[in-house]
Amino acid sequence: VEAVTLAYREQPDIALLDVRMPFRDGLEAAEEIVKQRPIPILILTAYNDNALLDRAAALPVQGYLIKPVKRDDLIATMRMAMASFVV
Repeated sequence: VEAVTLAYREQPDIALLDVRMPFRDGLEAAEEIVKQRPIPILILTAYNDNALLDRAAALPVQGYLIKPVKRDDLIATMRMAMASFVV
């Protein structure tokens, strides 16, 4: 709930969401954020299963990173997401 509210109020250039969050998962939050304000979204998670990947692929998610994520990998993924994002 807070992630969606922050994305609307703060208007970030990109959103980084975890799949497992309190009250709603990151994929549900991603879907709601994009409806309100299209921005690139990256999912960071410890979960690597086909059901979650399929759900993420059906959404406008620009990246899916498995934790632990190295700083350089996160930065590179964020840059690519920002550069390739089309509204």
